[in-house]
Amino acid sequence: MSVMGSGRTCLSADSTTLTGTAYGPRLFVPAEPDGLSQFDRVLRLLCTDPDAKRAAMTIMRPDELVNAANPDVAARSGCT
Repeated sequence: MSVMGSGRTCLSADSTTLTGTAYGPRLFVPAEPDGLSQFDRVLRLLCTDPDAKRAAMTIMRPDELVNAANPDVAARSGCT
């Protein structure tokens, strides 16, 4: 079964496998060094400093751009 979007557009390089660009795990899964998710870190920062300019979450990984033919990349960056 191929991974197709609306209008039968291929959403993966091999027409079968999505490489894991879902936003949920990147934003909500706890990570090192503190065992908190990006969301929890930003929430903690904004609760302590509502005017903080460092409150940002990263969705895209630089390695997504290695294969120029791979359409399965995180589509939202630089959201304010």
